[in-house]
Amino acid sequence: MNRHAKDNAGFSLTAGLILLAFGFYFGIGSYIDHGPFYVFLIHLFRWTVRLSGFAFLVIAGISWMGHRVGLLLDAIVSALCGGVMVGCVIGWMFFERGLDLINVVSVLLGLMLLRSGYTNLLVFRESASDPGRPRGAFPTIVQQPLNISSTVLPKEGEPPPPEGYLAALAKEKDDPPNSR
Repeated sequence: MNRHAKDNAGFSLTAGLILLAFGFYFGIGSYIDHGPFYVFLIHLFRWTVRLSGFAFLVIAGISWMGHRVGLLLDAIVSALCGGVMVGCVIGWMFFERGLDLINVVSVLLGLMLLRSGYTNLLVFRESASDPGRPRGAFPTIVQQPLNISSTVLPKEGEPPPPEGYLAALAKEKDDPPNSR
């Protein structure tokens, strides 16, 4: 079981639901007379978003079970879907000679997917060496207490100086105490 994959399951599920809603609920693209390439971009966008939505739901299940391959699949699907989304929006802007709300939302979602794909690839590589450490957790470093040797401080087992430690150190004539 891989902790990183389980952490990613919720994000994959959310991405899948958003893409399915985006692909089925919203009517992306209209068949204005821009030519066959424009129609191809609309079909490519719709089917990429729909298939990626279903793929993310499957990836969420794989990740929830703790399989590390879920991270790799998420990275691949995110990068492909994000790249297609950004590419289609660039094509639409060329044909439409403008920028509407659907284009802005599509390009932002595509860029977020590209970033997610990159991040999941890094986490996939990182999780190969340490499958159990949660993200962001670093090993605790225990520092040993400093051992100070001084001629005026009492030795171990002797009572503390009556005027206090700082006053005793102030009476020291030579350099400050050395650490060993």
